[in-house]
Amino acid sequence: MSDGVVEAIQGLDTIAEHMLLFLQKEVSQDYKKFGNASQNFTDKSETIRTSMERLQQITQQYAKSLERIKHAMQSVSAISEENSAEITNVSQLLSSIDTDMKNIEKSTEETVLAVSVMNKDLSSYRI
Repeated sequence: MSDGVVEAIQGLDTIAEHMLLFLQKEVSQDYKKFGNASQNFTDKSETIRTSMERLQQITQQYAKSLERIKHAMQSVSAISEENSAEITNVSQLLSSIDTDMKNIEKSTEETVLAVSVMNKDLSSYRI
């Protein structure tokens, strides 16, 4: 073999070593980062789904409270001719509605905060 062929083979060997190191250090690290980002996105999606289910529950509670308010208003109009026991019943009903509304308000604030945090986390992901 001539010296030129031997040098060419050695050069190819050096290039192959550099390529292998590049693949091990750079490409595999990027691939791991992508895998982690994908898992984080999956986790955040699950958190959003859970929050949306919670928001749905809160909305259902709100609808029930509105129905109770409607019932209370109907009771108020009907009790104008009834005894004071009915007035006490309506008062208790309104007090219960007030408590429900405060609970809904608190749950809504917590959900809005959670969604805000999730939006911030998800906005950092680029696909």
